[in-house]
Amino acid sequence: MKKVFLLIYCSLGIISYGKEINLDMLLNEISRTSYQNRIYEIKQNTNDAKEKYYKLDTFNGVETSVSSEYSNREDSFQTTGKVSYGPFYVEGTKPYSSDDDYAVFGIEKSLKDLIFSKSDSELDKLGISREIDRVTHEKNMETQKIDLINLYRDYKINELELKIKKNGLTTLKKEEENMKKSFNLGAIAKIELDTLQYSIRNLEIEIKNLEDNLVKLQGRFYYEYKFDIRNSALAEIAPVEKNISELLRKYGAKDLDKLKYQKDLTSENLKYLKYDDRMPEISLGVEHSTKFDENRVVAKFSKRLFDFNIDLEEEKNSLLEQDVTLKQKIDENEAEKLKAMNNYYGYLKEYEVNKNKAELELSKYNIRKLEYNLGKVNYIDVMESFDDYLDYEVAKEKAINTLNGYIYEIMVRGE
Repeated sequence: MKKVFLLIYCSLGIISYGKEINLDMLLNEISRTSYQNRIYEIKQNTNDAKEKYYKLDTFNGVETSVSSEYSNREDSFQTTGKVSYGPFYVEGTKPYSSDDDYAVFGIEKSLKDLIFSKSDSELDKLGISREIDRVTHEKNMETQKIDLINLYRDYKINELELKIKKNGLTTLKKEEENMKKSFNLGAIAKIELDTLQYSIRNLEIEIKNLEDNLVKLQGRFYYEYKFDIRNSALAEIAPVEKNISELLRKYGAKDLDKLKYQKDLTSENLKYLKYDDRMPEISLGVEHSTKFDENRVVAKFSKRLFDFNIDLEEEKNSLLEQDVTLKQKIDENEAEKLKAMNNYYGYLKEYEVNKNKAELELSKYNIRKLEYNLGKVNYIDVMESFDDYLDYEVAKEKAINTLNGYIYEIMVRGE
């Protein structure tokens, strides 16, 4: 049965872990197993096919054509066939009412394409497109990793809150036993025992809700990332041992790189459009005719004059627009770095404040218990202090996981 279960897991691509796992392990795993890798691989295959196509240029297959004309006067057909491969061609003709076939052998090449062809331009652009695809892939992986970090953080927050409240429930259960004895002896009022038991029931409801949330979060690991963590312990999110300024140094670099490559792509396209617009079509060829047993030199020249090239103008404006967009993004990225720095210190302050308040509320709770034993306060005051302590203890754990998770996010954005 275990072998069957393992086979099903492998066929679905499910990764099952044992013992303790940490965030770094899952981030490394998703880098290897993500569907984005397959999508990127397909794009690479497409680009390889394009590169092969552009390198073949005019040598991409053999072009053939046949035409036939009927003459009433000759009461016969004249058939002409042509075969071309790159700049080379052969043209054969069978004349009207004659068996005296003849052929023309020749070579013809465009000087314009010889200097800088459309295929040359497409190959140059393809090199830039490959970089755009690479950065896009890295950006897609960045998004997936950040989503995974947030899921891991939410799981740890729920898990730690559950642990804190279970410990709190254990504490209250012990106190309940003592208070039941005191109530049976008539030492305390019923309202005091009721207050404690209401707190116990509320904690049990919260614990059940947290346990349900953990199961749902495990399902998200399973369905979104193919990670089975049900029998694993997730380690705490370890603080990154790097200065925050160092982590922010390359923050948002992928977004800027993509805009730069897109601008380079437009520049390359504009380069060919300008060349194509200015350079006339000049073709030179040499051919031999068997009909007259002669060699001929063929020259062709063409140039469109006084035309308005809308494609060229659009590309010029597109380049100007991309330049403005890039400058704007550079400024926005600097602002985002400042915002990220501000968020970091905000999360750090929140953790330190909640940590201090949790310690303070624990001291207040212990004091309230002593005061209750001395008859200075009622048990409702003790429970209020206990609830405040639990709230700040939970807030502290949320804050430290949010802080460390955010540091991981900054690190991923700067990879």
